[in-house]
Formats: sequence, structure tokens, C-alpha cells
Amino acid sequence: MKEHDIRTYSRNAELVSERREHIAKSVAPLFVKQGYERTTIRDIAKVCGMSMGHLYYYIGSKEDILGIMMDYDQHFYTDFVKQMIANYDSFSPTDALIKIIDELYRGMAEIPDFTRFFYQEMKNLQPDARRVIMGRERALMAEFEKMLKRGCDSGEFVINDLTVVANNIITTGHMWVLRRPLLARGYTLDDYIRCQTENILKSISAYGKKEG
Repeated sequence: MKEHDIRTYSRNAELVSERREHIAKSVAPLFVKQGYERTTIRDIAKVCGMSMGHLYYYIGSKEDILGIMMDYDQHFYTDFVKQMIANYDSFSPTDALIKIIDELYRGMAEIPDFTRFFYQEMKNLQPDARRVIMGRERALMAEFEKMLKRGCDSGEFVINDLTVVANNIITTGHMWVLRRPLLARGYTLDDYIRCQTENILKSISAYGKKEG
């Protein structure tokens, strides 16, 4: 579902986008706590600081909120990563990967409830919603695969399976969110990013493999 498919009574596209981002960020922790199915429109309006009438000015149904969340998540993950990769295109593949991992993991840490929600509720979503999310994940992995291939082509990386490595990079970022209660006891986010970046680079470095 795209944002332009969601009913609104406002003709101010910028305001609609702003309000829907507020709704998505406000409702994610609530969905994690209560679950999507058990959360009512009244609950959603309350956590967003809106009356139900005000909320319905920007959406047509509870299902629309799920669409808004998927659109926001899509924008952050796929579009954000695509732009990062473009920004570091002039860097060496190794330096670009270091920068991108750092920015991606910090970005994930800023919106942890989106990751928690989709891991928690994926099995309960309608098939169309699951297809949208899986399509987003494939697109995100494809962006990493292209960057990793550039490293292989330049001789900096040796990777047998680009898809597996791309998946590992993404899910390692998710793990900070999902395992944070355990990890935060001994690691800061900086520690985690540094340690995981070193592990990833060691596993794909052409220099390290030649030396080994």
C-alpha cells in the first residue's frame, strides 16, 4: 500500500506526510506492547495525541496505519541505504562499507520499535502486507549486494555468496535492537558497531584471506 492510496481529507501533501510520520512513530511502540490486532483506533488516537475525528482526517482505517508504517519503514531502510551508497560511491568499497554500517546501525537504533514490530507481527499480517515487506527486504539486500560486488570487482573483498553476506550485515543491525537488553549490559552502541564492523570486514577481506 502506498501513501497516495490512503484516504485523506487534507489537500496539503506536506502536512499529510508530516502527520502520518507522527502517527507511524507514535503507534509503533504501542503495537509492540499490545500487538496490532488488540490495538484499537481509540488507543491509536490517544497515543498520537489526537481525537478520533482528527486521526480520521488523515487515514481511512486502522489498516491504513499499517500501510503508513510500511511506507515509512520502506523509506528509511531502502531509500536511506540507497542514498548512503550513492553518497559514498567515490570512497573505496571498504571505507564505504564502514561508513554505511555505522549510519545504518545508528539509524536502526533510533527507531527500534519499527524493527520489533515487523519481527513480532510478520506472521500475523495479511499476505499482501507480507509481500510488501519481503519486497522491501529484497530491495535492501540488493543495494548491499551491488556495493559488495564493487568490492569484489576491485579486489578488496572475497565473497562466495553476496546475498548471504548482505543479509548478515542487515540482520546484525537488527540484533542490536532485538538483543539490546542483553548487549547493553556490556556494550555501548559505539562498541557494538565497532566490533561488528571488524567481524564483517575480517570475513570478507581479500587481504586477510590471502594472509590466512
